[in-house]
Amino acid sequence: MSKVRIQKPKQYIQNHYNEPINNSKLAAIIHLTPNYLCTLFKKEEKMTVRAYIEKVRLERAVFLLVTDDMSISDISTEVGYKQPSYFCRVFRDHYHETPSEYRENRKSIGRNRRNG
Repeated sequence: MSKVRIQKPKQYIQNHYNEPINNSKLAAIIHLTPNYLCTLFKKEEKMTVRAYIEKVRLERAVFLLVTDDMSISDISTEVGYKQPSYFCRVFRDHYHETPSEYRENRKSIGRNRRNG
């Protein structure tokens, strides 16, 4: 039952990842208190709501880094981070390389596959 209840907030996050999102807004979607939403989310997803939002944003950033020539600053804004420096820190903490390094390393892998 609880897994079904958090589907709507998860869908909202996936559709609105580039907008400010807070627990109150998500909880209102399914008529729960923010605290109870957080409890359900942690139980079902094994992560916090904030971590899930970050995961969705970073997955979109990875997609943009390897498929688009947008600047890192523009990608940061596109995926919902107000400060590019904060985006870069979060990205580096998660992927152990900066967005620029990630992009360059994936491009070189692609070049090696085409040439090899």
